[in-house]
Amino acid sequence: MFKSLKIFFQAAKEKELLITAYKVALVVGVILNLINQGKNIFNLSNINLTKFIFTFFVPFGVSIYSSVIMRLKIHVGNRATINAKVKCLNCKDGELKIEKDQLVEECVNCGDKTKYKVIEIMK
Repeated sequence: MFKSLKIFFQAAKEKELLITAYKVALVVGVILNLINQGKNIFNLSNINLTKFIFTFFVPFGVSIYSSVIMRLKIHVGNRATINAKVKCLNCKDGELKIEKDQLVEECVNCGDKTKYKVIEIMK
């Protein structure tokens, strides 16, 4: 589990994902705050700061989470989105190093039943 968390946070630190998450948080956070506290914001009174702040953190977290999960999905026949070492989940034997934009090949042992999991993100 800790190795999976390490891989998750390693992928989440990518500049491209962080910039996108900040943009999503800003747009969605503003809209949600206007919906939830619009009257108070325009009157500059009784603004719940905890709600105000968390309303930005939630879309940021959702954006990062969904982006990382999609980035870590490795499908045979598609192009890789990251440089990584992957392991076949079916046979637990086949390991493959893939580079970003490389076409992902089938496991030599499993063929069309190949299912990969990222075990290491490489630079």
